[in-house]
Amino acid sequence: MVRPSARVVKRARKDGTKASRTELLRSCAKHLAGPFSAKVLNHAGFISPYLLDGLNALDPSLHNARLLGFVNTSQSLRTFLYLNRTLERILPDVRFSDARRALLQVRSYSAIGDWFDRWLKEAAFPSPPWNGTSRLAPMTTCEQLDKATARFENCLRTQIAKVVLGTHYFYELARP
Repeated sequence: MVRPSARVVKRARKDGTKASRTELLRSCAKHLAGPFSAKVLNHAGFISPYLLDGLNALDPSLHNARLLGFVNTSQSLRTFLYLNRTLERILPDVRFSDARRALLQVRSYSAIGDWFDRWLKEAAFPSPPWNGTSRLAPMTTCEQLDKATARFENCLRTQIAKVVLGTHYFYELARP
């Protein structure tokens, strides 16, 4: 693995050794494919071990220059992995494949959040842990949570992933 990685890094640096970390990552990614991409990048010496571990956790189909350029810090990669794994758990395989294809079309790091929100809305809510009463009803759809967020001007909308994953559930109290 050392010989190919040296070749990749040499190709990536052919325009000069003063390339920024992001530029080097993008350049290396152009020459790599498959599950060992991040291991090869390790020989570049510019990428933290955490970042490499995270890149190894990514599906090889997501190893493209533009996408890797968006997740070039430990924090952005941590967030990206969380979003990706969440959708992998809650979407059916066919829809998750569609989501991955759509992810490859994003144009900025902030657009990854929009991508996540769009696909999160397609996930089904689990059954409520308690059916409620005539006055206290479970919110069973994204639309109900969105309406409650607008009505109460709160951040309930940000909790949809927790509901879909089954760790939280929200109920609405009807006025008498």
